[in-house]
Amino acid sequence: MVKTPLFIAKRYLFAKKSTQAINIIAWVSLLGFAVGVFAMIVVLSTMNGFEKLVFSMYNDFSPDIHISPSQGKVMERDSLLESYLHEENLSFSKTLEENAAFYYADFQHIARVKGVEPIYLQNANLEKHLVDGEMAPLDKNDTTSAIIGLGVDYKLATRVGDPNCLIEVNAPKRGDYALQSLESIKQEILRPVGVFAYDDAINNKYVLVSLAFAQKLFDRPDKFSAYEVYKVKNEENLQLELQHRFGDKYQVKTRYQMHEGLFKMFKTEKWFTFTILVFVLLLVSFNLVGSLSLLVIEKKSDIKTFKSIGMTAKDVRRIFFLEGVFIALIGSISGLCLGLVFCFAQIKYGFIKISGAIVESYPMQVKGVDVLLCLILVITIGILASVYPAIKAGRYHD
Repeated sequence: MVKTPLFIAKRYLFAKKSTQAINIIAWVSLLGFAVGVFAMIVVLSTMNGFEKLVFSMYNDFSPDIHISPSQGKVMERDSLLESYLHEENLSFSKTLEENAAFYYADFQHIARVKGVEPIYLQNANLEKHLVDGEMAPLDKNDTTSAIIGLGVDYKLATRVGDPNCLIEVNAPKRGDYALQSLESIKQEILRPVGVFAYDDAINNKYVLVSLAFAQKLFDRPDKFSAYEVYKVKNEENLQLELQHRFGDKYQVKTRYQMHEGLFKMFKTEKWFTFTILVFVLLLVSFNLVGSLSLLVIEKKSDIKTFKSIGMTAKDVRRIFFLEGVFIALIGSISGLCLGLVFCFAQIKYGFIKISGAIVESYPMQVKGVDVLLCLILVITIGILASVYPAIKAGRYHD
């Protein structure tokens, strides 16, 4: 008798009903689950793709560990800290960041000057992100060279590569000066030799120069604002070790902590979208409840027959419960297969394009945990939607 409810449920699933509306509602329910799962897989994979794309850009530009002074804006070289980083075979660069005003022809823009050492350009994979000009050394015989962000290049309308293209950089001098005095402003000249493209927030904000030039511009001789550490295997362990060794002398942040707001924004958007799709599936489940309820009414005579041949109310409930589970299961697996095929086709061929973006097509990344979560959720909704009609069928038996 255990296999009988399963057999009857399968027959009911594919058998033609006397009332055509029941068939239509059942197939609408199945289609609804398929479309819902398909949408979940595609939307979540697309958001994963954008998240991976943006973070890959920040991962290149931002260090694994950022070490800055706990008090004040700048610090001096720490031989003990550098010795420890060398012992751990970590790559690091001293950097100095300050805001400055840039002028070229009739254009002006406020951007952030970032003075870096040569090793930084390798750590940040700058050559991979270079979209114009060349990867010229910033500190070789000429400290006026600069590599500028794509947004800065656009707002200043510079001509990278032209030896006559010189950008004026203005920064406030340190000391007591009258605000309107020309003596309070320090002016330097930069020659843009390359243009990089990471994320828009970086492209519109940063201009890379040599550390020596930044120290000269901001009147910070032999000083810098941070150590930026790369090639870290375990960021959290290194952060704890640095804080243990150097106490409160430094503020040590991981890449996640530096961009915590961005990370949280992506996660919030992803799960907010997921929640909306869950509500859509809940609405679809009402079709399933209606379909099964109509099927129970249609099969009242069958239920009486089942009772006469010795089937219990539990067996009858199991028949209609399995019917609902089958609909949810077939719909979810169909939607899952279609969604995975669509995602992997987009990853390989990129047939859905994006105009005016840093990538040609929509990025996608399929995560196993998302697939598993979608399946579990949809099957759970199908099970819950099948409970009421199954209980109703059991009452007809009684």
